[in-house]
Amino acid sequence: MSGSKKFSFLRDVFEAFNWCLGLFWKAAPLLILTAAVYSGFFGIRNVLYADPYFQINVLKVFPKGVLTSDEYTGFEREIRGRSLLGINLERLSSVIKSNPRVKRVSILRHLPAELEIFIVPRDPIASLALSPKGEFYTIDDDGVVMAISKSPAPDLIQFSNYYYSHKKLDVFDKYRDASIKALPVILKAFRENEVTKEEIIRTISMDPLGNFSIGLMGGPTLRVCDDIALGLQKLSATRNLLAPPERGRIVNIDLCLNDVVVERK
Repeated sequence: MSGSKKFSFLRDVFEAFNWCLGLFWKAAPLLILTAAVYSGFFGIRNVLYADPYFQINVLKVFPKGVLTSDEYTGFEREIRGRSLLGINLERLSSVIKSNPRVKRVSILRHLPAELEIFIVPRDPIASLALSPKGEFYTIDDDGVVMAISKSPAPDLIQFSNYYYSHKKLDVFDKYRDASIKALPVILKAFRENEVTKEEIIRTISMDPLGNFSIGLMGGPTLRVCDDIALGLQKLSATRNLLAPPERGRIVNIDLCLNDVVVERK
């Protein structure tokens, strides 16, 4: 490299260095201010987080009864005394929703030291059986499994679908069959029908075609098809079938055909 070219290269390097140095000095106040604000923010935050004034001493959960007493006690023990400002609400929400009885949850902070939790519980609609000798799954109206047991829940309708694609489910699994939407329709139709509004449904089962057999408390069994409300209306003309002593002589009443078909003992 000739002397003139070397001198020109060094001059360019020097000018670039001076430009970077000048830019640094121009930006230095902003960098210092940013660092100060950052340090001040986290310093104040840490002071507030450690302030006993903001330590949680009031916990309210609505409605009562969704969490068990042990769950509530453990939850209260974990959060009481922690900073209201520093507590991770998203993590708390996840912990609460690990309870299969909880559908949704919202958590609110109330200064200086109160935490309020609102729970939307799942409403169990049936005790589902997927095979004659299998387990029973307590499901809500979305088909979500809330609990598993060896026997049906005594206060729920026993719903059987032995033609479902799966024979076993776990807690939080979803029963993904169109029949889950039919259950509220059946219950509503029963409540609105003059003959059946006082009846108690004991069991509901499906056949391979998607028709329903509804077992009444004390018998008999009603078979209904597509339009459940229309099928139940046929009982208005034959309401004596569900009245004693005739009721005790009947096993099944088929409401799927144009005429009411009765199977007697």
